[in-house]
Amino acid sequence: AQARTAAFGEILASIDATPGVLGRGTVWTETDLSWDHWYLHDGRMPAGVMIETGQADLLLVSYMGIDFLNRGERCYRLLGCELTYHRPPPAAGETLDYDIHIDGHAHQGDVRLMFFHYDCRIAGVPALSVRNGQAGFFTRKELDESAGILWKPETQAIEALPDAGGAARLDAPPVTCTRSAFTKEQIHAFAHGDAHACFGPGFERARTHSRTPRIAAGRLTFVDRVTELSPRGGPWGRGYLRAETDVHADDWFFPGHFLHDPCMPGTLMF
Repeated sequence: AQARTAAFGEILASIDATPGVLGRGTVWTETDLSWDHWYLHDGRMPAGVMIETGQADLLLVSYMGIDFLNRGERCYRLLGCELTYHRPPPAAGETLDYDIHIDGHAHQGDVRLMFFHYDCRIAGVPALSVRNGQAGFFTRKELDESAGILWKPETQAIEALPDAGGAARLDAPPVTCTRSAFTKEQIHAFAHGDAHACFGPGFERARTHSRTPRIAAGRLTFVDRVTELSPRGGPWGRGYLRAETDVHADDWFFPGHFLHDPCMPGTLMF
């Protein structure tokens, strides 16, 4: 059977699982990219949207009967995974083939957890792999009591480069930016290819660019302001940037994610 599963154009190709049984299972999906897809950035699929096209694990566990346990009282949240990109972002005209597996289930008290992995291939060549995927189903109270993100940059070890004498290389910037914060208008200028309007004095040569590297514009610009940019800041003195995004109740992604449980997709936060 084939059916559309989400807003980014996925086609459900096949399911291998027992209906109503929370065991192992697999779902295969396909996503065709064409030039008229609104989310393309310079003809390519952004990294977060690429992950979203592989989010059929929720469809699969629903097919397996998770709602017989949740009964509308628990909502889905992705907890974490490891992502590896194997090639440049997908381009218009290509097809993403996803092979998505649920590997197991567990429960901690009343909290139900699921574990998964998946692979994305384009023309048979690996494009994205996801390993150690974890997700769960929680009540509103459990979500409100969550500790949130536990990782802190101060605890992250600096990777040494083999050719740098055991120390990570730190190159001086060719141009020193005179701005340490950026408004929404400046960020949108960068998203539309005007680097000089964003970064200011010292970046005059960017006016000659015919194709300036830029972030995605329109509905995929998830930065409203940068409150701090410090090239020598942060716990390691290798640079620090703080960006903020305002989330509104009428944002475009809420109607489909999720019904009666408005939640910003983690892939778009990413």
